[in-house]
This record gives sequence, C-alpha cells and structure tokens, in this order.
Amino acid sequence: MLKIALVGFAILMIIIIAISCKIKKKQEFVIGNEMAEADKNEQQRLNSNDLVESPLGNQKYSDFEGGTTFQNPTEVELDKKIIQITKEYQSSSEEERVKIRKSISKNDIYTILSFCKRVTVFGLRGQNENITFGLAALSMVEVERCDYRDALVSIAFLNHGIERIKLNADELYEEAINLANPRMKELLSSFKELDPKSKKIETMAGFTEYQFESGIGFIPCGYEKYNPQRDLPSIAFTIGKEIEKDKYQAADISIAQELPIVWIKGKSEDDVKRVLNQSLGTVSLQAYIREEFTKDWVSQMFLFYLVEFENENKATEFKKLLGEEGTDKFARMFGSVENIFYILISRSTTVGVEDYETNESLQRLRELIERKIREEKSH
Repeated sequence: MLKIALVGFAILMIIIIAISCKIKKKQEFVIGNEMAEADKNEQQRLNSNDLVESPLGNQKYSDFEGGTTFQNPTEVELDKKIIQITKEYQSSSEEERVKIRKSISKNDIYTILSFCKRVTVFGLRGQNENITFGLAALSMVEVERCDYRDALVSIAFLNHGIERIKLNADELYEEAINLANPRMKELLSSFKELDPKSKKIETMAGFTEYQFESGIGFIPCGYEKYNPQRDLPSIAFTIGKEIEKDKYQAADISIAQELPIVWIKGKSEDDVKRVLNQSLGTVSLQAYIREEFTKDWVSQMFLFYLVEFENENKATEFKKLLGEEGTDKFARMFGSVENIFYILISRSTTVGVEDYETNESLQRLRELIERKIREEKSH
C-alpha cells in the first residue's frame, strides 16, 4: 500500500526551488509572491492597447457536469475547444502564436492547466489521444501570468501519463519547447532534465494514481503516514455516492490526510493524540450542500474522515476518548465500525450564518455510513 511521509513536502520544495533558480536566475524566491506577480502581469495585459478577446471566451470546467474532478472526469465541449485552439496554435507562425498567447486570459490559463490533468486521465484510460496535445496546449501559457508552480503540477500530470502509456516523450517535449515563450521554454526544459524520482506525480503534484470502478484516476494525497490494510478510498466513494442521494454534492477524496485535533477534542488531548498516532491512515471527503436546500449553501462546511486502526479495540478506544456528541459549538457525529473510526463535521464558516446541520440531523446518515464500512471486505 502507498506509504507517504512528511519528507515528501521537503523534497517538493527543494525541487521547486531548484527549478526556480534555473528560471529566475538572480531573482529572489519568495513563496507567496508568485500569484501577486501574475496578477500584476495580467493587469498589464488588460491595459494594453492591442488587447484581443480570449479564444476560450472565459469558459471554465465548473460550467460542465463532471468537469472539475480528476477522479472520474467526463469529456466535455471545452476539451474539444482547447484541442482545436492548440491545433491552430501549432500550425501558426511565431508572430501569430505570440498573439494567441497574449489573448489567453489568466482565468483561461488555469483552464488550460486543468485540461492537461484531464487529458492525462483520458489517456491512461485509453479513451482518446487528447493527451498528445497536452504539452502543446501548455506551450500556449505565459507562465508570467500564473503561479509557475501550478504549471509544474500540470507538467507532472502529463509527464506521468506520457511515460505510463509509453508515448514519445522527447518528441512531445521538443515540440512544446519550440512553441513556447522563453519562460515556459525554461520551465519545460528544466522539468525534462529532472531525475525520474523528482518527476513523480506524488512528489511534484501531491496526487497519486488510483484504480476506480470507472477506470484510472487521481487522488490528492497528503504527507501523513498512509499504510492501511483496507480500501479506504472505495469506502469513502461509496459513502459519497449515498450522501449525494441526500442533500449534498460530494467532492474529491483525499488520502494520507491529517485529522485535525480541533475536530476531535476529547477528555484528554494527550491521549487522543497518542492513540491517533497509532492509526494506519486517514482519508477525507469534502461535500457541499446543494443550493436548492439553503441560500447560505456557500457558507456551509461538510467534512468526513475515515481513520483505520490496527484492530477493532483500538478504533473503539479512540472513539471513547472523544466523549459525547453534542458538546461542541459545531455539529459532529462519530463512531467506529470494526477497525475503522469515522467522524462527520458540519458547521457554518460565516459569522452570522446559522449551521444548516445539527447533531440530531446528522444522525440520519449514521446507518448508511456504518453499512458501507461493513460492506467493504478487503481486510
């Protein structure tokens, strides 16, 4: 099973700084300034006299059902539109390519970055050959108008897919490097020169490949220890599907997560931490209440965690340490089934907006959660 340690974050930062040094040369590397610089450059573009309307028309993947997930994406019209623009870009003169790059808005840049991740999934599933346009599409991006680390993540996705399905990486990189502006040329060239371990999608992008019922996809992964014996992501997905029959829209699952102590305050914080440190791994699921159920939907938080322990006794011990439900300022429901502890947290994130859920209302979800945990038999 996947093992992820905190050292992963340190490795990621070392790689980013190393690439940054190649690209920025004598410029100072300051985390947090990249987006501010991107905003400044985008404003200069907007203020220019020769501003051209973006070919993407500021369409975004959130406009389409299934457009925002890398776990089970569906091909939408926007994918086809980006491929069409990429083909036009590939066949254009350098003068025309400059105009195309300048016309793409900052928002559209991030749409292209999402496109790169999506076509990686499609490529791994053998659905289409769109992944072959990924690096070329990325060459349309002016890195000066986005956080270049976000571009690195998209390169890592594409590189993972290109290597996994054994495409001609040298040819695809060479074409993209030749089509890109100087900053993107350096970014692509620097990534290409990295050693294989540093290029890994877990290290560079914080995602890991996972086999879903519908095919290969990607799960966000943190840097906590993760060595479960049970298929926690599958349990979380089945619970997410059931929650969607209720009032919520489930978002992506994340593995190797930390269960924040703020949600699990119990009789003794030291004992809670001690037993939690003995867990095998944690998976989280975030969901959003649908707009038709409350006008304050954007202010409502819904978090669900699964924590696996070595045995049922440990899971029960951890549950008992948390005391009684209904003693906090937010709604939470928790319990344990076999060797898995679960906790569901719901609260308003905006001052003056009431919590949609209560401890009592969350109880309607207990039976389905415990049933789905029992149905998973990988142990």
